[in-house]
Amino acid sequence: MPVRVQHVVTKNLLAQFSNSDGFVNRIFKVTGHSGLRPISREGYVPDFITSRSEDAEARWNEIEDKMDDVYSHLENRTLFDYPSEVELCKRFMALHLIRSKRIHLTLPALLQQINDQSIARTAATPNISPDQRILVNTIVNAELRRQILGGEWLRQILFYWLEFIGNDFQSRNLEIGIATEGSFVIGDNPMVLFDNDRRVVDAGINDADVCFMPFGPKHVVSLKSTSRDPNSYRQINLNGVNNINDLSISSAFTRYYSMPIVE
Repeated sequence: MPVRVQHVVTKNLLAQFSNSDGFVNRIFKVTGHSGLRPISREGYVPDFITSRSEDAEARWNEIEDKMDDVYSHLENRTLFDYPSEVELCKRFMALHLIRSKRIHLTLPALLQQINDQSIARTAATPNISPDQRILVNTIVNAELRRQILGGEWLRQILFYWLEFIGNDFQSRNLEIGIATEGSFVIGDNPMVLFDNDRRVVDAGINDADVCFMPFGPKHVVSLKSTSRDPNSYRQINLNGVNNINDLSISSAFTRYYSMPIVE
């Protein structure tokens, strides 16, 4: 059965920021307006993938369904005792990088680029009439739109990117940041890529020298170079938490989430 509600912030990740009733505090980035929302109704893009969406959800669930132990071992600081969970952690971050609003919002531009290339090739093709060129371009445009905006091509390329980037992340180590004061928030674009030299938020994966994702109000996981940094834990004070939150909010598209305040 097709899956229309497709989370770009997985429900089990949002659940780390929720209260016991399953509600998170949603804050709009521009206005600052906030309110409690159920995690099932936040952090998703409807019809991100339309072709065999149930197959895509099954693929994502292969990672998501194993995350409970990761959260537990983050809490008691034993994650590095479980190499398979360290690997899973990296694949979970890769999943949020490729199945993201970042990717979703680039699809129309990608469609336009590929369609322009197709039109240029048709224009350079000899021995066809103007009417034939129009017909070919119309048919190709319709098929490209079907394939790229949610279709089979998109599903397959996301599977490929998940495998490729997930494997690439295995060559990096993890730093687990633990908030000693304050709490982390998480944006609707949760995997933050920051180019510190150029001060660019949401940089390309090859340009970013700061790559992190909050895993809960008290934990943030960063990817580090294996040549410089071993797997490690790091305590983060209130100033550091605020700096990380500023980057998460800057990287968010429209909204971010925090743990509801208990009164």
